[in-house]
Amino acid sequence: YFEDINCWRKAYWLGWLMADGTISRNGKEIELKLQVRDRYIIEEFLKDIGSNAPIKEKKHKASGILLKCGKQEIYSSVSSKFTCAKMVLDLAKYGIVWNKGKRRSIPKNIPDNFFVAYLLGFFDGDGSVSISKGYKSIILEILDHEKTLIYLQRNISNRLGYEFANILKKDGVDCYTLKFMRLHDVQKFYKLIYDNYEFCLQRKKTKIE
Repeated sequence: YFEDINCWRKAYWLGWLMADGTISRNGKEIELKLQVRDRYIIEEFLKDIGSNAPIKEKKHKASGILLKCGKQEIYSSVSSKFTCAKMVLDLAKYGIVWNKGKRRSIPKNIPDNFFVAYLLGFFDGDGSVSISKGYKSIILEILDHEKTLIYLQRNISNRLGYEFANILKKDGVDCYTLKFMRLHDVQKFYKLIYDNYEFCLQRKKTKIE
């Protein structure tokens, strides 16, 4: 499926997997784990890749960076795991590898004409939308390690024609954020990722609107 990124949806799922996908240490299994309310995302992904892998629900105890970033101590998730050594090899071409977070793996070989679809998938996975009470404005953030955010910032800036947002270190965690809250930036980003989208995590789009 990912041997050649030649359509919007493949690039979108590539972004999702870079954000929230996991490759097993043995290099054979792929897993996508999301919040229970986002189960339809996994269902759509499995349908697109032609897999009948089961979707399972589990309870977890949050620790480390998840707690520091506001995750509830006990939370539920849904996930699907399947074996496909060929897909694992194909994903590695784009920076999706085992332990990609700690290895500081960065996106690579993303076709330029499908970068926006990749960005939307990545934002759906690792992005957040919040409302600033003091300023009564929308705050958008993308969390990851610094090198990946530099890659995203550079590509977004090239498309918008100006240096877009700042990359900041998150206090107390080994994580960085690409954060923007100026109305102009939010509107530009919204138009960029949603103007020609085919599918998305609807709750984030609705919250921005």
